[in-house]
Amino acid sequence: MDSNEQQPDELSDRTITIRLTRDMLILMSALVFLVVAIILAVFFSSGQEVGENEQPGVGEIDEASRVTITADDATARTAEPTVVGTPGQGTPVNGAPYPEPGTAIADEDDPIAGIGTPGPPTFEPERPGDNEDPAADDPAYPGPDEGDESNAARPTIPRFGAIPTADFFDPDESPEPSDDDFFDPDESPEPSDDDFFDPDESPEPTTARPTPLPRPTESGGSQLPTPVPTQQPAPQPGPPAGGSGSPPLSVATSTPLPPTPIPIDTLTGNIRWSADQSPIIIQRDLQLTAGSVLVIEPGVEVVLAPGVSFFVDGSLFANGQPGQPIRFVGGEGQRWEGLFGQAGSTITMEHVEVRGGGNGGTLLTSDGGFISMRNTRINENGGHIRIDNSRAEIYDSEIAGNDMPYGAALDISYNGGGAVTLVNNRIGGNILAAGAPPVQITNLSPLAMVDLTIQRNLLVGQDGPNLVLSTNGPFQGDISCNALLGGGNGLSIRSETLQVPGFALNVRENAIEAHTPPIIPFYLEYGIGRGATSEVALDMRDNWWESELGPYHPDLHEDGRGDSVGVNIEFDPWLTERPACAPNQ
Repeated sequence: MDSNEQQPDELSDRTITIRLTRDMLILMSALVFLVVAIILAVFFSSGQEVGENEQPGVGEIDEASRVTITADDATARTAEPTVVGTPGQGTPVNGAPYPEPGTAIADEDDPIAGIGTPGPPTFEPERPGDNEDPAADDPAYPGPDEGDESNAARPTIPRFGAIPTADFFDPDESPEPSDDDFFDPDESPEPSDDDFFDPDESPEPTTARPTPLPRPTESGGSQLPTPVPTQQPAPQPGPPAGGSGSPPLSVATSTPLPPTPIPIDTLTGNIRWSADQSPIIIQRDLQLTAGSVLVIEPGVEVVLAPGVSFFVDGSLFANGQPGQPIRFVGGEGQRWEGLFGQAGSTITMEHVEVRGGGNGGTLLTSDGGFISMRNTRINENGGHIRIDNSRAEIYDSEIAGNDMPYGAALDISYNGGGAVTLVNNRIGGNILAAGAPPVQITNLSPLAMVDLTIQRNLLVGQDGPNLVLSTNGPFQGDISCNALLGGGNGLSIRSETLQVPGFALNVRENAIEAHTPPIIPFYLEYGIGRGATSEVALDMRDNWWESELGPYHPDLHEDGRGDSVGVNIEFDPWLTERPACAPNQ
């Protein structure tokens, strides 16, 4: 026997050693818990079972579970009382406090002392009748056994007052309907004549007929009244319904009125306004129809009401004379709208003054027609002049002192070629939108030519250029002897189309001066503004740049101290003195 199989020396004392591991302890604890749970379940289980169809009744109450409440023991309560019934849709009914032992229950017609009856009555279908014992069928409280006086006192269900029987409909108690409850058509009162509308008795509406504008003959004549707006008569109400004690029986016989026509007067034929008829007062929009001719003689004053427009589809000749101008003026208050030339129209104004118009931002237009202005003064208006696809000729005229909310003071545009003539005009001193120029001419066609004649004009800018030529196509013509003064730039040519070989423009002998220097130290030091910029090649030789040293160019002419020129501009040689043909401010 080796050393591992040797027995202990003392075998007389046999000792059994039990080694308890962690797993054995967990198993033993579980067994102990299970035994305790079984004992508790048996101990607390009910010793009496209720049959399948049996319920605890009056004679089947265990003595141990019976609760006896006497007047001397007010604290022997096992549970709070249960509120009987379910409140309806009215205000919720709070449970009443449990009555003290010995307290007498109030009569059903009176609520419990201290407890009101909030909200509408609540219908409780399971509540016993007034003649029934409320405890007879109440399973919540077992009744006392017969002959057992100890159970004679039992809690009483709290009552919330009697339910008013008048709140419930009883079909057996409804009264029989009487003859007065039905409508008898034979007893209705006979309608009188006042109950019906008689159209023959309605007053005849009076319509104010407009008086036509004066149409004198060639020999003149007396002044005719000016037109007034046509007023639609207000609908007359029918007579009131008659009949005492009866509802109105009037019959509606209204006829829908025709839509109100657009309030506008028209001039048709050959019309002449003479000084004897002055002033000509226009109360509402006026249209000179196509093919018609209106001649306004010298000295006539045309007064347009606020918001009134004058549309010209025919030919308007307003030919004044020196000392006898024709005036288009507004009335008191708000400005009149404008003078608008339509397609095919002709507007000729000579020695004309236009004031107080431009209510909508545009004072004078010509769209697809012809417009000519000579010795015309456009002052104190609220809109600009817009010319589209029309031949425009403006001579010796002034556009100054106007408040123009948008666009150039004179905005001319073509999409199929055209011709513009601006000679000896003064355009400046207007309130313009930011960056807007006094004159802008636009060619929208890449193929059609626009012919320019711009000579001896004084163009005074605000903060934008003096003259803007914006084009997708070619320009040709003459731009000479103009004074381009003030603002941020003199001449600005903008193009999105490459011009080869370039514009056939003669830009000569213009005075380009007094422009605002950009915020660049060198420009600010010498007062050098921007004289001209161009996006295409442009010949601008022989122009005056406000310095005998010529225009400044950072690369081509650093010694120049006149207004600067941009790239693409040929400027050498330049004029060393101001041209005599250019107007002064």
